Parts: sequence; structure tokens; C-alpha cells
Amino acid sequence: MYDVCIIGAGVVGSFVARELSKYKLKVLILEKNSDVCSEVSKANSAIFHSGYNNKPNTIKAKYCNRSHEIIEQICSDLDVEYKKTGSLLVSLNDLGRDSIYEKYKNGIKNKVPGMKILEKKEILDLEPNISDQATLALYAPTTGIVNPFEMTVAACENAMENGAILKLNCEVTGISKQKSNESGSEDLFEIRCKNNNKYFSKILINCAGLYTDKINNMISNDKFFEVAPKKGEYIVLDKLEGEIVNNVIFMTKDKEDKKKRGVIVSPTTSGNILLGPSAEDTKENDSTFTTEKKLKFIQNGAKRVCPNINLDNVITSFAGFRPNVNVFVKNKDTGEIEKEKAKDFIVEQSSDVAGFINVAGIKSPGLTCAPAIAEDVAKMVVEILGKVEKNESFNPKRKKVIKFKNLDEASRNELIKSNKSYGNIICNCELITEGEILDAIHRKCGATTLDGLKRRTRIGMGRCQGNFCTLKALEIMSRELDIPIEKLQKSNQGSEFFMEE
Repeated sequence: MYDVCIIGAGVVGSFVARELSKYKLKVLILEKNSDVCSEVSKANSAIFHSGYNNKPNTIKAKYCNRSHEIIEQICSDLDVEYKKTGSLLVSLNDLGRDSIYEKYKNGIKNKVPGMKILEKKEILDLEPNISDQATLALYAPTTGIVNPFEMTVAACENAMENGAILKLNCEVTGISKQKSNESGSEDLFEIRCKNNNKYFSKILINCAGLYTDKINNMISNDKFFEVAPKKGEYIVLDKLEGEIVNNVIFMTKDKEDKKKRGVIVSPTTSGNILLGPSAEDTKENDSTFTTEKKLKFIQNGAKRVCPNINLDNVITSFAGFRPNVNVFVKNKDTGEIEKEKAKDFIVEQSSDVAGFINVAGIKSPGLTCAPAIAEDVAKMVVEILGKVEKNESFNPKRKKVIKFKNLDEASRNELIKSNKSYGNIICNCELITEGEILDAIHRKCGATTLDGLKRRTRIGMGRCQGNFCTLKALEIMSRELDIPIEKLQKSNQGSEFFMEE
């Protein structure tokens, strides 16, 4: 029996687990995929938003502000790279000027520090490669970038180091409430999984991202929301383009031509440049293919704001989903139930199931808000359970990850002397060593799939996209995990690299 069960090991679920591990609680995390950070959290813009876009007096605005207060300490404790780059919201040819002033006023209400409205010369001083059609921009110095894979894995790993338990490949198929067999007096959630396992918990937290409505509807009669996914495609440029911009570049939307919706040109913590996203409403939440039409749209948008960008240096593209939510509300005049877009995150205890907490609709700025959401959810749990002792042995710091490419020559030589595996380069593009691969596999929340290894080490994410290192990586994984190489998976079950005849 567990005190708390969290469904979903994305960035929010992982931070909730870490926050709850600060207390003497038995915490269980159930994840339907073969790794954490496998859906919404793995495919987004990787931006830590300043907060000027949030509607004032919303929980989005509150969480965004709170996360900015704590993010630097959290990233330091978890050994996660975080860069405060700043951002520019750019108007081209005076289109969107009104939007810039609106966002500025909004930011003032949300207490976003340091914002400035810049004219053409000031813009070009900051960003020499911006189009000379840029006439006005909103500068927000508190915008930052982070690696969402690293951030999620680190939070989950630290939660596990402090006692939380992670179960992978555990897709929830049913939930009910019943009396505890142990005490006979306590209502417990019975959580049933596709693998026929059952788990019992006093509190149940729904962090299932694209599937939060399905989880809610398994236990609650208050079916007040539905997930309405929005698909976004992205392009990644080689590090050769890494200095094309210094800040995160946003574009104002062109009200006269909605086809010219602004795209983002953003630096990344790895030194690549990220372009995108597109935006497309969809009923599917697992079709992550990209399309020629959307990628062309992204390329055209990037060229508009940054004409010097070299699109010959594209190394990959990907797609992800935003878990937009529609809520069902009663029309005051007709009494009929109508559907409308949710204006805020849903972070609340169910209206009809005590101890069941929904954390839904966590779209942008969800990555930014995750640490603050976790604090609030933990407070709810403590309030529901009553007397909960603090975990005096809680350690906020994750063991540092050695990144060979970031070391100077002397440090590299010392490292190799102490551990020869760090002298064996496996990925030449990203300079990833066997030692880093071994570490990523054997940590808590370690990699068990090739995609999981890539997200932890960046092996195969360079210019050659794994053409020269994939087999070497699989051989190491097979040896260390004691799994035949033909049984290793790229991502989830059914994605084996070598199929038996």
C-alpha cells in the first residue's frame, strides 16, 4: 500500500514525486511508457518563459512567477543546465506593434522584471542577424532555456534517491475505491494496470498529460473536461548555426495574414538552434510524424525573422503535442452544457472523489511552471492526509553527471586515469564516452532504451544522427542490462531493432 500514487512521469509528475519525497510518505509513480519524459515533456520548445503572456491573476501567472524564484537553485541541486538567455518578441514591418504594447502591459501586471520595448537599432545591436524589417520588439531578460529531458529525468531520479518508486510499462486501465484490507476503515484507490498488476494508494494524482481526461473518467462522475491535443512540428539545426541568435526570438502574429503565424528561433542548451512550432488541432495524440507542408511553413517563418539562417544545416525534425483542454460548462441562459477552451491549468481535487487530484491542461508554460505546480500539489496532499512528517534525510542534490566534452584537457586525463571507460569515445559528433553511457544506464531512473540513452547523454543527436554510434551503444546496453541485442528497444515495447524470423 502507498500513501500517494502519481500517474504519469512527465516533467510535472516527476517534480510532484520529488516534492512529495520531502515528506515521510510512500510514493509510487506509474508510467505507461518504457521511460520517463516520453510524451508531452520530451517534445516542446524547451523555453523557461518570462511570464508576460499569462493572463493576470491566473494560476499560470502565479506558478510562472514562483518557478522563476526557485529554478536556479533547483537546477543547481539537480545538476541541470539552465541558461537565462533573454527573449525578443519581434514585430516585422510594424505588424503586431499593438500586440507588443499589450504584452508589455500584461507583463507589468504579472510583475515580470526588466522588460523593455526596443526600437530597430536596439534590436539589431542585440541580434545582428535579425531581419532589418524588425521595427519593434519586447525584450524580456528573464526568459531562459533548459533541456526538458534532463530536467525531467533529474527530478525523477532525485525523487527515487529519496525513496519514491517508479514503475515503467504500467498503463493504467482501471481505478476504483475500496476499504483497506489492512485496517478496514480507510478508503483506498485500487489502480489496475495493463500488465495485470494492482496498486493501492490513499491519494491518487493524475499527471497523465494527453490522457488526463481518460484517467479522470475512470474514477470520477464529474467528467468536466476533455483533452483536445494540438500538434506542433519542429526543426533542429546543426551547431554550425548555433550563434545565429543569442536570445529566444518570438514573432508577433500577423493579424492581416494568419498563415504567417510567428515561429520561434531559439538557442538550446546543447548549442543547436530550434525552429518551430507549427500548430494543428488533431484528434490523434500519438502520430508524431512530420509533414513537408508544416516543415516548409516553419522554414519560411524562420527566414522571415532571421534571413541569414542556413537551412541546409537541418539535422532532424520532430513533432510533439500540447495537452490543450476543453471544459464543459452550463450556459446560464439555456441551461445547456457547452464546450469551451480552458483558460487556465486545472490543478485541483476532484469535486466528487476525495483524495483524487487532477493536474491537467498543462500546456505552455507548463515546463516553466512544473516546479511550482509540484509545490502546490504537495500542499494539497499534506492537507488531505493530515499529520505528515517531514523527511529529515531528504537530499535535494542529485549526483553530478560527468560531461566529458565540457572538461578541459587536464581534467579529461585525470578522469581517464581513474576510469578508462571515459577514454573510449562512442559518439564522435557529441563527444560521448563509454563512461557516460555506463553512468546513464546504472543510475536510478537509468536508461533501458536507445531513446532513453539519447535523452540522457545526447549520443546520436549530433550531425550524423547516430549513423556511426548506434550499434556501439546497443552493444554496451546489451552487455550492461543483460538483454540480448535483438531484444533491445528504441522506445516502447514493440520497437525492437532486430526482428526474429
